[in-house]
Amino acid sequence: MATDEEYERAVEKGTVLLQLLLANDAEAGQMLDLPQQSAQSTFASVQDLIVHGYTGKRTTSCILSGREAIMRLSTALQALGLNPEMACDGGANFVVEHKHSEDRTFNSVNCPATHANLTQICNHTDGVLIAHSNHSATHVGVFQEPPITAFPPLSRWSDIAYLQWLTTSTFTPSQAPVPTSSPTPIKFIFRLSIQNAATFSILNTIMAKKRRLEYPMWPGVTFDIASEEGKAIMGTPNGAGTAWLLIQRKKDLGHQRIEKVTVFYAEDVADMWRFPSLLFWVV
Repeated sequence: MATDEEYERAVEKGTVLLQLLLANDAEAGQMLDLPQQSAQSTFASVQDLIVHGYTGKRTTSCILSGREAIMRLSTALQALGLNPEMACDGGANFVVEHKHSEDRTFNSVNCPATHANLTQICNHTDGVLIAHSNHSATHVGVFQEPPITAFPPLSRWSDIAYLQWLTTSTFTPSQAPVPTSSPTPIKFIFRLSIQNAATFSILNTIMAKKRRLEYPMWPGVTFDIASEEGKAIMGTPNGAGTAWLLIQRKKDLGHQRIEKVTVFYAEDVADMWRFPSLLFWVV
């Protein structure tokens, strides 16, 4: 579990992120550590992924891990009235995967390929973004031999996941995805089977405060995002990334905010541990 100090820091960070979410784009820009006229991210095109060394695709094929992920979320998706099938099975959920597989140079600094892998499942029909399997360049780079310490400017989950979302708006099966600059709003953001140690410790602390011995299956436990628990969750790495995706895309997605967050366990018979999942409800 998290220490009292770690928990309080998460609540404080979540409080700031909540303020940024509630502010308009110009106000949010002025609230940044380095005040700007806008909070908008500098990464706005799918082409940015290629420029920074990421190769990837959106596919209608039945990737086993994608199908397994959807099956784990099937109860939650059906309860929410959302499509619970992969596109390959006639549904609306597509796997979008990018790997950091190419070297790039920025400002005379060589940024080697880290072989990071970021995979989301996107459903534009229902506005569902599922963070399925994400190992960022900054995370995996240190495990390379020798360790990689120079990373491309585009390396945060919030930016990459949004650009992956852009590839799904005008996709037609059997044809290449056509990127869009006018994405549909996101209504639900799932963070599936979280194993980030910092997030995990905060969630364990919250469950202990609620006298829960384990993470409950759907419908789980839901917290208003303005509650202490909601702020603490938003202050975790997984919560903060979710918040930044919306904070930095107000011009594109509209003034969206997180209303509440649900903590639950998405069952998998192969799990050795009962890792938690999160659902952020976006309005």
